[in-house]
Amino acid sequence: MDLVNLERLMLDRLSLTQFRTVNAGRSQSIDVGALGLHELAGIGLDTNVLKHFRSDPYLATSMAETLQDLHVALIMPGQTVIEFWNNHKTFAKEDWNQINSDVAKLNKKLDDMGALPLADQRIQGIQTTIAEIVTELQESTAPDFLQRSEQVMETLLEYAVQPMVSRAAFHDVGLVRLRSKVPPGFADAAEKGELSLGDFFGWCDFMLGALSLQADSQPSPRFLFVTEETKPDWRTGISAHPQLVHEFQHVTGGEVGVAYMKDLRRLLKEAVSASPVAATTGP
Repeated sequence: MDLVNLERLMLDRLSLTQFRTVNAGRSQSIDVGALGLHELAGIGLDTNVLKHFRSDPYLATSMAETLQDLHVALIMPGQTVIEFWNNHKTFAKEDWNQINSDVAKLNKKLDDMGALPLADQRIQGIQTTIAEIVTELQESTAPDFLQRSEQVMETLLEYAVQPMVSRAAFHDVGLVRLRSKVPPGFADAAEKGELSLGDFFGWCDFMLGALSLQADSQPSPRFLFVTEETKPDWRTGISAHPQLVHEFQHVTGGEVGVAYMKDLRRLLKEAVSASPVAATTGP
């Protein structure tokens, strides 16, 4: 089925779910803790997860290779890729803030040891130097910083599918959902208004990716969406919001779970440990 028809199918089914929320409470999320990576048809990544890969490029490469070996699709929603680049300067600021935090911890440790009077001037010198670096090497003029992000994105997108639904076609549906507090996105609506539609678009991109993979997957395929979000428009307790689970089943015919980055790390570690190569080369 081509992209246009897939989008029409999604819009029809998204509209129908608004009248079937009575079934949402019966939808069960995948038990992430009892899951093996090989059981999945695909994994989707949220913007807040991409930051972890930017900080650890090797992890991005390792994940892409592991998923490819297991024939598990990587879904990079178009919205998350856009937001990654939109927030790139924020990531730079976070990196510098982490360095300042590390210096503050060193300061406290020296103080606890009674050594701060001996090192105070040198610590102040370090802080001054860092402040100068932050001023002179902003994100826009620090090529290594940008290159690391580009490297990670190239690694992920070389293997991933990058679905993106029509924003014009899905906009009105997104607004109706936002005003009636249908997840995801409503938790940010009071603060961000229509800007919180980004979560909805990212979710639709993910579902479009899952739907496009159906022909190549098993009946009732299983998917994970990895996000660090803890708000009630994504999770109910430790599990995915039941409406999201129900909607995913209704739109794609598959099952879904919402996982944290720590869950993905565990799944990758277990998959690598269980691989024949690991078994023959391990201690």
